Amino acid sequence: MLADEDATSDEPPTAEDMLVAVIDTLLPDRRPRYRVRRILNLGSSGRVPSFNELEQAVAALAQETADAHVDLNVVLKLLEASKDHRSTGRDEALRAGIVKHVERRWSYFEAALAAYAAQRHLGYSLFEHFPRLADEPLFIARLADELKGTNRQNLWLEDLLSQLAVKTKAQARTLIAAIGGRDERNVATCLFAAIGRGVGWTPWTVLMAILRVRPEYAEPYAAFEIPKLQSDSRLLVSARDEMARAIEGQTKVRALAVMLLELVQHRPGYGETDLLSRPAETRAAYVDSLQELIGDDADLRQAAIEALLWWPSGQAADLAQFAAVALVHADDREFLIELESHPVDLVRYAARAVRAAKFSDLPMATVLPSTNSLVGSLVTLESGTPDTGEFPRTWLGDRNIERLIEHTISRVEAHVASEYDAHGDEGEDRLLATLFRDLSTRFSALDDTLEALARASAAPHRASVSMRYRNVDRPEEGRKGIKGAKSFSADLCLIVDPMLDGISLGRRVTLIQAKRLYRNRRAKVQPTWQTSFALHREQRLALQAQTDSSVYFFLAPPLFGRGVPVIPTQLVADLSEHRGSGTRLRKEVVATASRSLADWLTYDALALRVGDPYDALVEKAEGRPGCLPRRLLELPTVEVQVGITPRSGDR
Repeated sequence: MLADEDATSDEPPTAEDMLVAVIDTLLPDRRPRYRVRRILNLGSSGRVPSFNELEQAVAALAQETADAHVDLNVVLKLLEASKDHRSTGRDEALRAGIVKHVERRWSYFEAALAAYAAQRHLGYSLFEHFPRLADEPLFIARLADELKGTNRQNLWLEDLLSQLAVKTKAQARTLIAAIGGRDERNVATCLFAAIGRGVGWTPWTVLMAILRVRPEYAEPYAAFEIPKLQSDSRLLVSARDEMARAIEGQTKVRALAVMLLELVQHRPGYGETDLLSRPAETRAAYVDSLQELIGDDADLRQAAIEALLWWPSGQAADLAQFAAVALVHADDREFLIELESHPVDLVRYAARAVRAAKFSDLPMATVLPSTNSLVGSLVTLESGTPDTGEFPRTWLGDRNIERLIEHTISRVEAHVASEYDAHGDEGEDRLLATLFRDLSTRFSALDDTLEALARASAAPHRASVSMRYRNVDRPEEGRKGIKGAKSFSADLCLIVDPMLDGISLGRRVTLIQAKRLYRNRRAKVQPTWQTSFALHREQRLALQAQTDSSVYFFLAPPLFGRGVPVIPTQLVADLSEHRGSGTRLRKEVVATASRSLADWLTYDALALRVGDPYDALVEKAEGRPGCLPRRLLELPTVEVQVGITPRSGDR
């Protein structure tokens, strides 16, 4: 029955009049924003309006003049009132009119709807009327805010998540990031069940679920039945079972998760025994194993890359980011661009750095910071020490490249020295050949890292290091040298050919004479080595007559931390002639007067602080094509080419 009309008007009430009257009845404590010309009285407050009254009120919602009266509270009350007519089947028409009004004014209602759905118990009931709300960015943002503050009193979030199907990775990332690293396993389980219903239980979903919620599921013999606790809700148990069923059969993803957990669960501390405490070779083998496990599975590879850039922290992030660079394929560029919109800041930055390193997509900044950058990560992986931010020490102009070269040589010389007890009797020829063969192998492997360094640091040039071998046999060593020397007297010729912008700065030659520590065969305990190095005085004088650029390599067990001590020929002459005959040099003197091979080769030879450009010497060091044997164990001429050329994408 219609309400009594105000006696001041003879005109019949309009639909808008009825809307205001219904609002007054449903929300008696509400002060009207705008009073129309007629006031209808529907009786006592709290009374449920009749169907005819609601029908007229809902009809008014189609008019823009009604907008001033209607906010979210009015919409909720009208929807609630319409339920009273569900038994007659007439509620659908009422709800359709209310929903149509909200859809017409969606930009006005969206924020309030999102907040109500995400922050109220049973707020998900709005999805029945407004299904598009579940996909709106504002709702996802409000839900993320709630997840950030999750606590044991917010159990209703499990109910809300059980009604959702998270449909995109972007939404999933936002919600996973909101939970972060807190121990909220129950809510996280319900969240991943929602992601599984929308995105699907893809390799990405499974991997993230294991790393974030159930790391124990990664193990080959994991138990997938979890005892139900009395406090567990029915929805939680259902979500947990759904997750277990989805993960159990994904054996390859679980195997990948086992490897990634080495980094995700890293906890720094005294006496570390995990992957990060192992040598660089072990960590490189870890990256190779990742690549081998993933193979050509693009979905699994991209999931692994994102996990590596997201979950590891601290020192583990260095190795993780290096591994991500190694995993990226040519067709992953768009994926990295997608990650640059990730909700986690550090993932965005890391993805940008990886793209710069792999595809030369240079960042706007001309130089990346050295500390904790991708450059630092690459160097730390190879050298085992963090970037100190030092200035360059050579003409190469890049401290990171210098550190890589130095550490590469240091590892090789340390290995050679450690094996001296087993191979010291083989002679200078073989020992020297082994040393430079290993250096050549290591420099070849290093070239890819130098390429990544050049790309990641946005350098306009690319530095490369390579070695070529040419034999210099013993007969040639004893034959006449240059400048009237009676013998050439060099065991090895080191030729450095510096290139700048594609132009050679001129080849420089350093002559090397190797001396080894002989065995003391009279000692009862073996191996025991003599206490001094034997020198050939005439040989040393011949070296000095030909060039000022010559050095001695001393081959022995490690001496004061030096694998292969290096001393300039002039200093060898001074020390051996001092109170002596020039034919012996004590190993203690060698240890204190020398520099390590890594230090000398990096900061003298490659830095061009030594080297003779004399044409006759360069020609002598080059040898003659076709006239020398190619056996690696012959004394080689080793040419180290250090080139800085404009970087290009044709490599």
